[in-house]
Amino acid sequence: MKRIAVLFVGLALIAQAGPTLAADTVTAKDPDAVLQALDDLGYRASLKTSTDGWVSIELMISGLKSYIYFDNCDGDKKNCQSLLFNFGMDLPNGTSVKKTNEWNAVTLHGFTYIDDANDPWLAMAVRTGNGISAELFADVLTTWDNRIGEVKEFFDF
Repeated sequence: MKRIAVLFVGLALIAQAGPTLAADTVTAKDPDAVLQALDDLGYRASLKTSTDGWVSIELMISGLKSYIYFDNCDGDKKNCQSLLFNFGMDLPNGTSVKKTNEWNAVTLHGFTYIDDANDPWLAMAVRTGNGISAELFADVLTTWDNRIGEVKEFFDF
């Protein structure tokens, strides 16, 4: 009987720990949880849904608009596996592929590409799978914020 009581108490503790662990996990499968994690970190962000059903988050980082797209999703645009951070710069004269490649050659986190107007965009993919810790997500945001500052300087934005 004593073993059953100990087992019951142990299961109760595990059940209580479950929601706490879930709240500390960020996953691309749950856009609302990503939005909440951003809010918890003090970022102004809002959830957007495009006309074709894709969900994204618009957020302000260092006073500039940035986006998080949900990527590697199933056919219903659900159960996404990755977050794609994106930031664009509207330069008066655009930039070149050569300049974009200079950035990509020396940067590990955050690659650049140019749009149809030759404006550079910075992107950084993060695979979350079934979830990453809130602490790791905070580190990702710090890295993203730093990359935005660095890419602005690099492209003289």
